[in-house]
Amino acid sequence: MAILRTQWVDDDGSGTLGTVINNAEKQILYDQIDIAVQDWVDISFNAANFVGTTGGSWTVTAAGITANVYQLHGRMRTYWLNMNSNGNTVVGAPVFLNVTLPFTSVRSVGTPFHYWGAVSGTGIADIQPSSSTLNLLRDIGGTAWAAGVYNFRVQIHIPA
Repeated sequence: MAILRTQWVDDDGSGTLGTVINNAEKQILYDQIDIAVQDWVDISFNAANFVGTTGGSWTVTAAGITANVYQLHGRMRTYWLNMNSNGNTVVGAPVFLNVTLPFTSVRSVGTPFHYWGAVSGTGIADIQPSSSTLNLLRDIGGTAWAAGVYNFRVQIHIPA
């Protein structure tokens, strides 16, 4: 999110009267603020970025994703994945559903929310050190994902 940029000038603009302020330095400050707080960055859809581990598969279509974005806040990223049931199907019984992210990170853990038919729950979203793969566990016990159509809401904060 870029901030509104204004110019600093001296009292009459001549550079000789009043308080002379270096506008170039102000613009450098604006640039640093813009870098520290980014707009949400959309992650381009690629079906290969969504896979189930051994024991099953996960099929995701672009129609199933309502948000797949991240935002940088200084040295912290916020990743947000929001999926509906349009083309978001688990087959078999994979233990992990994996999402490939466009960046690597140090370890981070979050809590995704998912629901499937009348069944809902919270699980674990985990990124291992120096990895670009977000691992989604159905629950803390490592219960395999049941075959079906899921909705997901995942938000996780990841050190950059």
